[in-house]
Amino acid sequence: MNLTPLVLDKFKGFSISNSGLVPARKDGTNLIGNVSLPNPSVLTLDIGTLVLDVKSGDLVIGNATVKDVTIKPGDNVFPLTGILDIHTMIEHLGEILASQTKALTTGNLSLDTVTRTVTWNGTLVPYYTNVMKQLTLTANVPIADLVKN
Repeated sequence: MNLTPLVLDKFKGFSISNSGLVPARKDGTNLIGNVSLPNPSVLTLDIGTLVLDVKSGDLVIGNATVKDVTIKPGDNVFPLTGILDIHTMIEHLGEILASQTKALTTGNLSLDTVTRTVTWNGTLVPYYTNVMKQLTLTANVPIADLVKN
């Protein structure tokens, strides 16, 4: 039995804040923000670097990286950098709009994140990767925040 998601309450309260699109950097980064990973337990866990797929509905529209994650009891906020694939988003605009109907009525995008990999000092950590892949974390991101930059 895998206790990690149960102990951490599946990161209930996960959110992405202060997000924004920025001009693409040399590494392709065009998304910045902060990610909140609440920890209701008394455990401190050194996780490492998370690489997440960012999805709208079933469509992967980009990725996000959260480096040097150590989850302590309470609220944990980490910087996030990512790449939103604007070409994929334009090409699948109808599908994205259909999956975002409810969120758009409140001025948000409902973005799902699913862990692709967890690494520690550049080495894949299979246990954390397999546990975190099981969790889909959803964040409602204000559209105004994304386009303010």
